Amino acid sequence: MEQKKNTLKAIAPLQIAFTESMTEQRMELYVEMLSDINASLLSNVVLKLLMTARKLPTIAEIREKAEQAMELINGSEKLGADEAWGVVQKKIMSVGQYSKPHFDDAVLSETVDNLGWIEICQTPIEQSATLRAQFRKAYEQCLERSKTRKQWEKVGIIPTDKKKALDGTIRLLVGNKGVV
Repeated sequence: MEQKKNTLKAIAPLQIAFTESMTEQRMELYVEMLSDINASLLSNVVLKLLMTARKLPTIAEIREKAEQAMELINGSEKLGADEAWGVVQKKIMSVGQYSKPHFDDAVLSETVDNLGWIEICQTPIEQSATLRAQFRKAYEQCLERSKTRKQWEKVGIIPTDKKKALDGTIRLLVGNKGVV
């Protein structure tokens, strides 16, 4: 209950700052959907939005800004595609094609796995611009997939690996009769 009071206090300036009315129902929904965010962080996010938003921010916009703020605080900001490509190029030079590189960033690691480390390393120099474009697209897709997974996890849907998911689907279809 205290958390919801703190959340209400943190988002109250939105009611004052924007001309769009926040009905009691809307305010309750905002409080409910934002109460899992630290109230101090939420207050700072609201202040940032008051300075930059032209209209009442949606719950999704507030959550996105809160996530960005947490990444900034934790030093875990996601790399841009060009920065990630730079990390890959450094690994090519330091690790080579015969060793498997380690990346601290899970999205970067997934992208490299999808494209294939040896294939990346063996790409002729004349095709490096094409590889970079393919990497950029693959990295952005992996980044979006990661973001989507996190959003589902926040509402209690935990992604599993494909084999477990397939097993679960088969069990559901056959009525959990131990076929698998």
